[in-house]
Amino acid sequence: MPRNIIGAPADGDDFFDRERELADLLHKLQNGNHILLKAPRRVGKTSLLHRVRDVGPTHGIVANYTSVGDLYSEGAFVNRVFSCLVEDLSTADRLLARLKRAGSGFFEWVSNLPDRVDELAIRELKVKLRASVPANWRTAGDELLSALVAVDDPRVRVLIVDELPVFIANLLLEDPTQRRARTFLQWFRGVRQEVPTTGSIRWVAAGSIGIDRMALRLRLVDTVNDFQPYPLGAFSHLNALNFLQALADTEKLTLSPQVAEEICDQVQWLIPYYLQMLFGAVRDLSRAHGIEPTRSLVSDAFEELLGEDYRIQFDHWSARLEDTLNPADVRAAKRMLTLAAVSDREVTAEDLATALPDGDSTDDEFDERLNRLLDVLSSDGYLIERDGRWGFRSPLLKGYWRRRYPRSRV
Repeated sequence: MPRNIIGAPADGDDFFDRERELADLLHKLQNGNHILLKAPRRVGKTSLLHRVRDVGPTHGIVANYTSVGDLYSEGAFVNRVFSCLVEDLSTADRLLARLKRAGSGFFEWVSNLPDRVDELAIRELKVKLRASVPANWRTAGDELLSALVAVDDPRVRVLIVDELPVFIANLLLEDPTQRRARTFLQWFRGVRQEVPTTGSIRWVAAGSIGIDRMALRLRLVDTVNDFQPYPLGAFSHLNALNFLQALADTEKLTLSPQVAEEICDQVQWLIPYYLQMLFGAVRDLSRAHGIEPTRSLVSDAFEELLGEDYRIQFDHWSARLEDTLNPADVRAAKRMLTLAAVSDREVTAEDLATALPDGDSTDDEFDERLNRLLDVLSSDGYLIERDGRWGFRSPLLKGYWRRRYPRSRV
């Protein structure tokens, strides 16, 4: 049964549902597809990717997972992929053997490693990778992936790269000319296209920011059009109710169907993160007052979550904008969110456009910037468009934003 652990990827018994999505992904990978897993933050994509990795061997798949959102160079990307590959000792032996046979290039130093590596040798290898980033990253990447293709393994190899769009955004921040991001995407497309002759390697690129939209902005759609998009949404209403009951069973808490419905009504956007947050607050109030959860207690818990004691649960939503936007766009995005937060109704795109300064931009440039910011805010889970009007996906996030950024600060 799942435990109520908020914010961390759900592994093992903590993983709940997603059986249809898991089966879909495994089937697509077995059939030779590269996957673009798209989901706003906190929906549970990393948990699903971990599940693919964990159950893959029973389906003839060996999956290696890594996250690259904290990287700012292409060489660090190559090293991170190498590092995740050698975590599987059976793969590490054969991969390192292939690199030794090559006998040249950036990875020549692996010849000093023993023929049979153990966990200590792998830890030392990872230290070496962190300390030695290849200057010629394309050559190093080609050498690494060529060696991986040559590894004799009948299983389907899946390389899962989480937060790839954030890595691309980091390259854009490092090089506003876009040259580095363009070069990387073109190289990344090339290595995927060279592998199909073996039919054994698949890539899964994941992120809350759509890499397809980023490629469109860079006019490089052809570099990602071999990925099959797979959007991951919230729980269904029934699965959300079952999830809440499973959490209650784990906590040995009596949760009536009416109270579970009230939690869903208050959360609205039925993703695990918000369901767990409100459930946890209901549980704490219930135990503090020595009463069973009631519908009115759910409302009290909702208000409790918007207080100062819980601000740390939401502040990352504000800081997150700085990870992917330049300072001017961060200010504009925050003003747009504040306009949506202080309004009692959903707002139009024209309303949100008032948050952007006209400056010296042309009408086309102004519209492009507005659409780009709306795309970021919707892809990353802040806003959603319904019937031509925009509002917060989550009432909890809206309540936080209204209190954190009152209208006077717009």
